[in-house]
Amino acid sequence: HYMEETYVQRCRRAWWTVYILERRMGSLLGVPMAIAEESISTPIPTTPGPPQNSVALQLQVRFAQMLAMIDQSRLNSLN
Repeated sequence: HYMEETYVQRCRRAWWTVYILERRMGSLLGVPMAIAEESISTPIPTTPGPPQNSVALQLQVRFAQMLAMIDQSRLNSLN
């Protein structure tokens, strides 16, 4: 089935928003991440409007990835 590009991009933005929230909440609560990095294949969406919007989302995703790496290494060192 064909989906409109705006719908696809909105779904991608929703996914990455959930991802960012999951990483931050997991880190704050000290619990393991529920979403495995290697299972993610969704591209970062293009955002309408100024290019800063896309850059901001990319930075937030990268920050969440680094946070997950730090938390994972911390958990590994405890074992």
